[in-house]
Amino acid sequence: MSNRSLTPEEQFIIYHDRLRYELNTAYTYYEIAKYLGKFSHTRRSEFIEAQTFFQVTIDANLFAAVMTINRGFVDNRGDCLQLDGFFDVVRVNLNLFSTEAFKKRQAGKGMSPEDIEHWAKLHIEITPEMVREDEERVKNVPIDNLKSWRNKKLAHIDKQQAVKNISVMKAKPVTVGEIDGILMTLDGILNRYLVAYNGTSWAIGLPPVKPEIEYVMDAIKSFRQSRKERK
Repeated sequence: MSNRSLTPEEQFIIYHDRLRYELNTAYTYYEIAKYLGKFSHTRRSEFIEAQTFFQVTIDANLFAAVMTINRGFVDNRGDCLQLDGFFDVVRVNLNLFSTEAFKKRQAGKGMSPEDIEHWAKLHIEITPEMVREDEERVKNVPIDNLKSWRNKKLAHIDKQQAVKNISVMKAKPVTVGEIDGILMTLDGILNRYLVAYNGTSWAIGLPPVKPEIEYVMDAIKSFRQSRKERK
């Protein structure tokens, strides 16, 4: 295995992609929890058939979403990704996000000179002020309760015990609006730097699990109907 040091470009991409993976994972857990939660109203008959199962599943996914946000963006332990470290990489390598570096990258991908000049006119270079602005945005998202879950209740517990400690969510609630705001803020921050780097952005989204959840609900509905017919 090579012992060479990573280039600034490699550092940025590796850091960005790992943080993006954590964010998308948190979003998936969170959206599953919200989607199942809606069934308590829209498909109540099926929901109450296995109410304990669905409620525990909702809580477990919400729990996983919050802990993933903690791990990737809030926690400052050495084994966590640390968004502050990402900002440091950007800050000391601002030249990566210059218009000239952007143009060279597009040329390396085979883009025509005309298209390069077109997109270069729309390119926004990253400045130290922008980095400070994003650091403040992170400080201002409602993460106090996320930190409380980590510091007061969830430090060093076994993953298999985690679901048993979900009562902390009632003691230190995090609202749907707060989690939405946190996820969208982090998504916007990560995309800002990726767009400046190579002109692309990620679309935060959910894997195709909703049809599978609908399938489960339909199966429960069919079971209920067949049970009624047998009576």
